[in-house]
Amino acid sequence: MLDSMARVVARTPNNIAINGHTDASARTENPQYTNWELSPIAPTARRFLITTQLELRVQRVVGLAT
Repeated sequence: MLDSMARVVARTPNNIAINGHTDASARTENPQYTNWELSPIAPTARRFLITTQLELRVQRVVGLAT
């Protein structure tokens, strides 16, 4: 999904801000993944994007959890 999005964003001149959000509810589908594991999705997306031509356009990365 990020690869497809990166190709679309690459055609625009805009810089990129990445925000990752998670809520306070407990996950029951897979107890191995709690909100602590889900909240770093923004840095994960950043790590991917810096491997593309968008590296210099990532201006802000924020991970939020409640």
